[in-house]
Amino acid sequence: MKTNECSGDKTSEINQEDLQFIDSLLPEALTGEGDGPHQLHHESPERETTPAEHERASSVYTTCCEEYALLLEQLTEEQANAIEHNRKLQKKLARILARLPKEEIETVVGLQGELHEKSYEEGLKMLTELKQQMKVDGETARRQTEELKMQVQERLSKVEREWRELLSVKRDVAVTVMSRRWAKSYAVAKVESVLTSEEKHQVELTTLRLQNFSLENRIRRLEQQIREADLNATNPFQREYEKLHARKTEEKRNKERREKEALKVEKRVVKKLEMLFNIKQKLHNTETEVQHQLEKLSQVDAILAQQRDKLARVKQARNSLEKDNAKLREQRGLLGNEVLLRDYDYTKKAIPGKFTDDMTEEERKQAEMKTEKAKRWQYLCGRSDFETLDKINGKSYIARCILSEEKDPRLARISLCQRRQNAGSQNCEGKQHHLKMKVIRS
Repeated sequence: MKTNECSGDKTSEINQEDLQFIDSLLPEALTGEGDGPHQLHHESPERETTPAEHERASSVYTTCCEEYALLLEQLTEEQANAIEHNRKLQKKLARILARLPKEEIETVVGLQGELHEKSYEEGLKMLTELKQQMKVDGETARRQTEELKMQVQERLSKVEREWRELLSVKRDVAVTVMSRRWAKSYAVAKVESVLTSEEKHQVELTTLRLQNFSLENRIRRLEQQIREADLNATNPFQREYEKLHARKTEEKRNKERREKEALKVEKRVVKKLEMLFNIKQKLHNTETEVQHQLEKLSQVDAILAQQRDKLARVKQARNSLEKDNAKLREQRGLLGNEVLLRDYDYTKKAIPGKFTDDMTEEERKQAEMKTEKAKRWQYLCGRSDFETLDKINGKSYIARCILSEEKDPRLARISLCQRRQNAGSQNCEGKQHHLKMKVIRS
């Protein structure tokens, strides 16, 4: 910034010196001599310069060239530094963008597009405001021109009226004075001719004044063009300086705009990194929680395996107990079945000891049927069972049903054995449950 200020001061000093020198030379160049008004002499377009003036111009030219060369070197050095700084910023931004994922880069590109759109919208807004301002200014200028035209018209009418009044006064005075010497008609004609010639002279004078105004404006424009041409001719580095200055200002604007964009991108990247850090923290917490749950699951699996082993042992114990119960049922016979014992006792009591003559035919048939049933019981249970069953009192409805349904003694014996096993299994359920609970507790 200091170098820019120094260079700006130097250029301003140089421009002031050149302008002073050119202003001192222009009157002499435009006019033939140092005295008189500043006018162009078409008769003498070229004029010989003195040696002192030539030496002064050459010395000023050399000093200006040296200073402009130094200024050009400073500006080129600043330009190189700015380009290097811009390259470093671009590399830094590229590294930052390379760390981001593809979606983030797309968002950054979208952000740049939004920034360009925003700048475009701002430019359009500024353009519309300028157009509106130009429209308002044009309206005010048109209004002012109309007002000025009205004022000019009023002044012209006033001048015309006063001129007419002056002419009438002149006419009256001239006629009164000249009528003393000549006739009145001759005096009036003479005055009218003089006044018409004066009016023509006045019209010519106004036209010449207008032409003079236009020529003066044209001369000013030509003088300005000649002054600019002389400046460009005497200062060959002026154009380069102006170009470099314009380029420098443009680069400065671009640099500021890029810095703003880089700051916005950096803020966005910082926010995304904070979000990413929070997401990683949450992911770490969830991973620890999942690990804890997996440990619990492994403990539950171990307990489940132990329970499965216990269940297998309980099932083995149950199967062994069922086998033992089946063997015991086979060995038990009718001793453990209370229903069959009662039925056997009832059937035995119902059989008569002998057949008497007093019995009717029906009683004989019933007695024969009962004896057949008793024989069947004897065949099914055997002699040893009969000897033990004689000592037990009881009734058996199921045994009677079996003997009445199955006429074949073998089928009756099979069905009776099945009923006997079912009845024995019901009596052993309590013992089995007790044994199961005992095994589970162990």
